[in-house]
Amino acid sequence: MQYFKKIFYTSGFWFPILLFIIVCMKDVNSFSLYGSVILAFFVIFISDLSPSKQVNRTIQIFGMLFYNIILFIQISHFYLFNDHIKSSTLFIVFDSNSNETIGFLSMYLDASIICFLSLLMLFFVISILLSFKRVCFRIKSIYKVIFISVFCVSLLFYEVREQTFPHIIYRAFNEYKKDKQKLNQVVLDRLGGDFSEVSHVSNKKEIYVLIIGESTTRSHMQLYSYYRNTTPKLNSIKNDLVVFNDVISPHTHTLTSLGKVLTLASAKAPNKKYNGTLIQLFNKANFKTYWLSNQKPLGLNETLTTIISKNCDEQVFINTTDKSKDYNILKPLKRILKQTDNRKFIVIHLMGTHGDYSDRYPEEFNVFYSKPITKFKHKKAYETINAYDNAVLYNDHILSEIIKEIKTENSKSYVLYFSDHGEDVYENLNVACHTENKGTKPMYDIPFILWRSKKFKEDKNEFVFDVSRKYSSENLLYTLSDLSSVNFKEFISEKSIFNKHYEPEDRIILNNKLYDDVFNFEEE
Repeated sequence: MQYFKKIFYTSGFWFPILLFIIVCMKDVNSFSLYGSVILAFFVIFISDLSPSKQVNRTIQIFGMLFYNIILFIQISHFYLFNDHIKSSTLFIVFDSNSNETIGFLSMYLDASIICFLSLLMLFFVISILLSFKRVCFRIKSIYKVIFISVFCVSLLFYEVREQTFPHIIYRAFNEYKKDKQKLNQVVLDRLGGDFSEVSHVSNKKEIYVLIIGESTTRSHMQLYSYYRNTTPKLNSIKNDLVVFNDVISPHTHTLTSLGKVLTLASAKAPNKKYNGTLIQLFNKANFKTYWLSNQKPLGLNETLTTIISKNCDEQVFINTTDKSKDYNILKPLKRILKQTDNRKFIVIHLMGTHGDYSDRYPEEFNVFYSKPITKFKHKKAYETINAYDNAVLYNDHILSEIIKEIKTENSKSYVLYFSDHGEDVYENLNVACHTENKGTKPMYDIPFILWRSKKFKEDKNEFVFDVSRKYSSENLLYTLSDLSSVNFKEFISEKSIFNKHYEPEDRIILNNKLYDDVFNFEEE
C-alpha cells in the first residue's frame, strides 16, 4: 500500500488520468503515453535504491520534474496539433534559433496551455511535499525483480520502445545530425551536384533574383483578391507581373519545404536532396552567386538554408535581432548590383510575415486596426489578423523596392518571388499557425510572382505564362534553370511551369496525400 502511495505522489496525480487517456482516447498515441507511465515507475524505482535518503529524495525530485515536463510537452502537442510528437516535429525544433522558439511560444501559448502548465506545477509541488512524509517505501526484493522484468519486457516491444518520448528525441537528434552531415558533404564542392553538360550562352548583362518569402499565404494579398488593400505597390505594377494563382508549397514548414525547393529532391525522390542544389547549378553555369538573408543562420548548429548558401560566392546575413526589418536587405543588394560581374544570381531570404507578425513592420505600416472579417469573434483573432495584414503590406513595400533596384540596372533581369509556405491566420483554425499535422489550405497556398525587365522580354523565347497552371514549388530548380536559359543534361522540361512541355504532376503533401483531392473534397 505504501508503495502505491508513492506511485500516486511521484506521478504528480497524473498516473490514473494517464491510464484513462490510454484506455478511452485512442486518437492519442497510447504507446507514447504508456512510455511516460513506464518512466514514472522507473523514477520511483531508482529513487529507492541508494542507502542515502538525501540522494533518493534528490533523484525523486528531479525525476518527477522531468516526468512532468515530458507529460506537459506530449499532451500540449496533442492539444495544439492533434497528433503525437514525431521525429519530423523535432527536426523543426532543432532547426530553429532561440528567437524563433520564443516567437513560436508567444503565438501558441493560450489560456488552456497556461492553465494546464500551472496545474502540473501545482501537482508537482504537492507531490514533493507529500514525499517528505514519513512513509516506509521499502518493498520486498521480489517486487523489485518483478518491476525490472516488466520494465525491460515493455521496452522490448517496438511499439512501446519507439514511441517513448526520450527515444523519439534520441532518434530524431541522430537523424537530424546525419541529415546535416550529408548536406554538408553535398556543399563541400562548389561545382558539385548531379548536373552534367551544364551550359549557358549569353552576351548580355544578366541579373536574376530569387526572393524567398516567409509564412506568407496568398489569401491575404489583395493581388490575389483579398478584401483589404495589402499589396498596393504590386497592384500598381500588375501589368508588369505574371501572377500565378494555383501554386502550393510541398510542406508547411521552412525546413522541409526548402529542402525540396532548393535541391533536386521531390516527394517521390526525397533523398535527391543530397544530389545537388540550385546554387551549385548556377555556379556551374558561370554565374556569380549571392545569398542575402534577413534570417538568422544558426539553429542547433546550422539551418538547412545556411548549409545550401555556403556554395554562394558571397553570403550576407544581416539579422542580429529577431526584430530586424527586411528593409535592411536593400543596402547590401545595392552594393552587389554595383559589382562588375555580367552574370549574377541573387537569392534573397526575407523574414516576410514570420511570427510574431507585429515585429515584421515599422510603425508607419500599422494601418489595419479595424475589425477584420473572420468567423472567430474575439479580440486576439482581430489583433493577430491586423498584425499579419500589416506585415503583408510591408512585404509588398519590400518587394516593390527590390524590383525598383533591379529595374534601374537596365539589364536582362527577372525577379521571382514565392513563399516557403503559407499561414492560417484565424481562417480555418482558431489560431494563427502553420503546422503539417493540422495542415489547412492557406498553409500550402503561396504567392508565385514573376517580374521581367524590358530586355528580358525582348529576347526571343518560347516561354508559356499560363497563370492557371497547377504547380508545386518543389520543382523550382527546373523552373529557374529554364527561365535563366541554363541547360543541363538532366533537365526535365515537363517540370518547368514556364515550359511549353509542362505537365502537371500529382501535388503530394503530408502522408502522401494529394493536395487537390484533400482540398477539393473539403470545398465540396
